[in-house]
Amino acid sequence: MELSDLNKESYNSTLYPSISVELAYKLADSGFFKRLSLVGYTGLHVADYQDVNVIHGTKDYREYAFKMDFLLGLRYHIFDRPQLSMYTQAFLGGEIRNDCDYWDLTGDVVNRGTLGEKDIRWHLTLLGFRFRPMNSNIGFLTELGYGSEYCFLSIPIIPGVRVGASFKF
Repeated sequence: MELSDLNKESYNSTLYPSISVELAYKLADSGFFKRLSLVGYTGLHVADYQDVNVIHGTKDYREYAFKMDFLLGLRYHIFDRPQLSMYTQAFLGGEIRNDCDYWDLTGDVVNRGTLGEKDIRWHLTLLGFRFRPMNSNIGFLTELGYGSEYCFLSIPIIPGVRVGASFKF
């Protein structure tokens, strides 16, 4: 390891689970657009970052890194019934983040799902499932996808999994 790379390797960080909200609006009940929904997504990502001085063995300063993504997309319903829905979706959007060294030091891991110079964020849900028990507005969902919101570490060929709760208004 080069001495100039020591700063990149000398920090402790904790990446907390992300919190996200997704709203979907079905475009039509019949016809060509009945399988399409307009989807809005926002996600909050937080990390605790602490610089470590490896020469003196001390921990210098501590920061919190915050990032919020705003995405808009389309969902295609492959199968859509009241109790079970299977879908795929694609998003484009942007992000707001605070000025913290964490974002520069982690580079490729947190910048996955970008087009260009961190300007446009994207996410693709390869396959998603929503399950609602009969006569209930509350359900559960799971998604397999890749992009700015979730993936399996930084390996580009392995998608990530998201699980959550759903509510039908």
